[in-house]
Amino acid sequence: MSLNLAVILEETTKKSPDKLALILDQFKLTYAQLNGAANQVANGIRAAGIKPGERIGIMLPNVPQFPIVYFGILKA
Repeated sequence: MSLNLAVILEETTKKSPDKLALILDQFKLTYAQLNGAANQVANGIRAAGIKPGERIGIMLPNVPQFPIVYFGILKA
């Protein structure tokens, strides 16, 4: 298994699923919630037919959805 940020997220989720991973004002996500949301993004990417190695662009401001999408892309 290669070591990348998606793997680190998985490992951190196993160790500390209820620990807060994202905080922006009133918006808070635990590692388990972040990992679950990223998995949904990854599944959507795969369902859209995008294959590993293809390029995906992200155009989002500094919002909590950015790391969700970013990790989802890495997982796909």
